[in-house]
Amino acid sequence: MFSHLDSKKLSSKTQEALVFSYPGATAKNMHYRFRSDSRVKEINPGSVDKIFLLCGTNDVDNITNIINIINIINSPKHLRNKVLYQSEQCNMERLANTCSEIEDFAHYLHGWASSAEIRILKVLPRESKARNEVINKINFYTKGLVDRFDWVKPCQIVKDRFLFANDLGYRKSVFFKTDGDDNVHLNKLGTARLANHLKFTAHNC
Repeated sequence: MFSHLDSKKLSSKTQEALVFSYPGATAKNMHYRFRSDSRVKEINPGSVDKIFLLCGTNDVDNITNIINIINIINSPKHLRNKVLYQSEQCNMERLANTCSEIEDFAHYLHGWASSAEIRILKVLPRESKARNEVINKINFYTKGLVDRFDWVKPCQIVKDRFLFANDLGYRKSVFFKTDGDDNVHLNKLGTARLANHLKFTAHNC
């Protein structure tokens, strides 16, 4: 989600923003790649005011088990989504691992920049009902981190703010790329909407 955010546009005259994007990474992968990123060494952790963390999107596909795979492959392409959505199940063990990995990453970031607020963004909604059930579980878990740690703050971008979903929680597809089934990536309109929200939150909240 962050890969197309422009750090210069997120910055202001008094505050500098940096974007660390690790496409295709799971929460655990993001943690490892951030710790080994040479750019991190150039940052004074004491000067960091806010950290926005968005992870879980790639984990969702790993958590969701696809069953009846033969039926999916043999079905007509225009019906595959329907069969796929009815044939997905949540792997609870993987879900627990992902939630733990997100929390581990948040703890590491707090230890690295102890005076910074860590704002965990909700995982964006998908078209698939099964995937959305997983997303809801991850978002519920990260909300619990906000309740447990005073250095973790919410950053509502889905249901409460209606940026990418309507008041019922269904996503606004106009902000997402249309190529591919259940594409989770924001298009230019969606990226601009996310950037405006992040910048407002960083400088005003």
